[in-house]
Amino acid sequence: MGPATLPTGGTELVTTCASCAQDLQSLDRFCRNCGTRRGGKGPIVERPAVILALLFLGVGPLALPLLWRSRHFSRSQKATITTLNLALVGGIVVLIVMTFQRYLKMLLELSSG
Repeated sequence: MGPATLPTGGTELVTTCASCAQDLQSLDRFCRNCGTRRGGKGPIVERPAVILALLFLGVGPLALPLLWRSRHFSRSQKATITTLNLALVGGIVVLIVMTFQRYLKMLLELSSG
């Protein structure tokens, strides 16, 4: 959703911030209230697709602070995504431990004869 531009009585246009609806002055590049870049999509790490990619394809739980600071997800969505992410990481850890135990057992059988 882009910034809203409203005509005023004169020739100047009043623009409002897409994030917080605060009025922006014509030379402002950022909102003075919330800091959102004017006319831009904001930082790439605040985009929902990037946050989800980092959580599930990238750094896993290390990206959870980005999720919880994001305004693009509801609290229940954040809780669900967090649970799914931690379950996925837990499953991966269990698989790694099981694989390590199998290899260790195999090495012990080979060394004993």
